[in-house]
Amino acid sequence: VRAGAVKTTRVAPDGTEQVTGFYLPGDLFGLDSLAEQCHTEGATTLSTTSLCEIRIQDLNTSNLSSGATMAMCSELLEDRNRLIACLTRSADQRVASLLANLAARFIPRGLAGSSSEPPMSPTDIGNYLNLSHETVSRVFTRLEQAGLVSANRRQVQIPDPVRLSTFSEQDGGLVVSKAA
Repeated sequence: VRAGAVKTTRVAPDGTEQVTGFYLPGDLFGLDSLAEQCHTEGATTLSTTSLCEIRIQDLNTSNLSSGATMAMCSELLEDRNRLIACLTRSADQRVASLLANLAARFIPRGLAGSSSEPPMSPTDIGNYLNLSHETVSRVFTRLEQAGLVSANRRQVQIPDPVRLSTFSEQDGGLVVSKAA
């Protein structure tokens, strides 16, 4: 991805579409085809996007060693393992983890790290994290009440990315006191 954002999806055996990843400038996607010899996922742009195609023939004839190719495939598998780990967490932790991950990925790309506009909709976030979009909305409200994020429409500010990341890895959910 040169500019913009892409989401990848896979059709489950029951026919439902599952979001499998979100890719930002500098990210590679489509690596599933290296292992499977075909593309098992579809890709959709989430905004105006510029892509650079790397053909498998070019990859094979490039100066990239097989070790570098294996490292790319390992990164893909690591991302999938992170997704599985993420799905074992509470809804609050899943959303916090995704936001912390996006903030960390935005910074090296020269994008705002603590203030960003996630390229995906609440529905896409919910699909990716195996949550309903209503649950995602409630989690954003709880994260705001806890002071972990500040959201205004699609603009999300993370006042303390380290605190958000730490929360995403803790056991348990948010405890927010309700005003009387």
